[in-house]
Amino acid sequence: MNISRKIAEEASKELAKISQDERSFEHLDKGKETIKADKLSEDLIIEMLKNEGIRGTIVTEESEVIKEGNENIIAIIDPLDGSKNYARGIKWCSVSIAFAEQRGNGINDIVAGTVKPVFFNESFSFYKRGGVFVNNEKYYIKKQPGIDKEKYYAVYFDNDNAIETVKNIREKLINRGYIATFRSLGSAALELALVSIGKIDGFIDARSKLRIVDAAAGIGMIIENGGVVRGLDGEDFLDIDLKKMYRFKSLIALSSIEEARTVFG
Repeated sequence: MNISRKIAEEASKELAKISQDERSFEHLDKGKETIKADKLSEDLIIEMLKNEGIRGTIVTEESEVIKEGNENIIAIIDPLDGSKNYARGIKWCSVSIAFAEQRGNGINDIVAGTVKPVFFNESFSFYKRGGVFVNNEKYYIKKQPGIDKEKYYAVYFDNDNAIETVKNIREKLINRGYIATFRSLGSAALELALVSIGKIDGFIDARSKLRIVDAAAGIGMIIENGGVVRGLDGEDFLDIDLKKMYRFKSLIALSSIEEARTVFG
């Protein structure tokens, strides 16, 4: 956890610094979403991982899979999650770094990680059986007075079938007496981290675009703090290969078992 936090904080500082230079927003390849800031952050993170002695597999947004040795450790990184926000000067974006030890248990093999907003001082970290931390303080989900009948979900969808799925979940919440607010903010890693501490009740991605690099650290935090992560079809992701660039067909992450019961019954 400490290594992930250290590297994520250094990368976020560099991203904040170069955000003043418009050249950071230039696309590396015509027709692709990757901007220079993505690659600069990735290069910095990979170099720091090597300096920390990581000798396993690095799965990362731009280079996909890099073999640095034969150790079982896997580093799963998104050097800039929310690059569209970043390029437009919207300060909702983050660096995400997770570590896993692949033992055949899929997402349950994620053992530590950090999500660090680029432009905010907070950092969100966890280590397995050690808890979730906001900055250096262990965080326990607390009831928030006055909003017990409100549900706040971060939602991503881009096709008719996905829209219908999200609509059905929202209707279910409303039928159970909740005020249901669904919003798309633009940094999945950061929103998943907020689900892990109960600031956001749930996260839904129904685009078939979300990748393991976007989600690994946040998923680890949610599981560690007693939340639930599933596919909309019920898939549990316990057999996925973390050494590959896995893409989720769909994902729903909920802050607690009680929240899952509200959605799934």
